[in-house]
Amino acid sequence: MATASTKYTKTAIILHWLIGFGIIFMFLFGWYMEDLPKEAPKAMSFDLFDLGIYTWQLSAEVSPRTFYFNLHKSLGITILGLIAFRVFWRLTHPAPALIKTMKAWEKKISECYPSCSIPYYGFSSSIWCSDGTL
Repeated sequence: MATASTKYTKTAIILHWLIGFGIIFMFLFGWYMEDLPKEAPKAMSFDLFDLGIYTWQLSAEVSPRTFYFNLHKSLGITILGLIAFRVFWRLTHPAPALIKTMKAWEKKISECYPSCSIPYYGFSSSIWCSDGTL
């Protein structure tokens, strides 16, 4: 185990921001997916978010809803892996001491890992999904 330092490691900082942006992106992605029709023509290629940046080719025809739901799940599992690695990193590299000017409630909040629950909730709800998108 490493000794306590005065600042977070570069790895911890990068993981923190990757996970943070990833979770925000997934919320926005989920919001986008709400408007996808349940019954739509199937296709073998999809222009991601209709932006013209990248076209994703598939080996079988699927509806846009199925494609985006499966992509959302894949990205969610990736973020879950990043969170697991971040927890491992935190256990093996202690966090720096909290500053003395922090209030008691701020210190209490800093001790928990609320981001861990979000991917677990998404994964568990996809297991019970009934529309065949798993």
